[in-house]
Amino acid sequence: MSTYDTTLGLAVELTEAKLLELIESAYPNPVTVEELAVQHGWDADAVNKTLTTLQEKGLVQALEHGAFTRAGQADTNVQVCFFYS
Repeated sequence: MSTYDTTLGLAVELTEAKLLELIESAYPNPVTVEELAVQHGWDADAVNKTLTTLQEKGLVQALEHGAFTRAGQADTNVQVCFFYS
């Protein structure tokens, strides 16, 4: 599936609104294209294209290492941290 998420047998279309919802629910933790694609069964290129559109609209902010977070005036010092176990 390229633009659908199978959660509990329900298909969820990859949309700008869905990505904004996921990014907002992950805040303050940034998310990557790869995380979103793998977790929701979406095509990484489709996720990247949608995030780029959201970034152009000023709704999300690109960070280091391909991560994204919500855009906000107070979010000027967000750092990406990786934890490995």
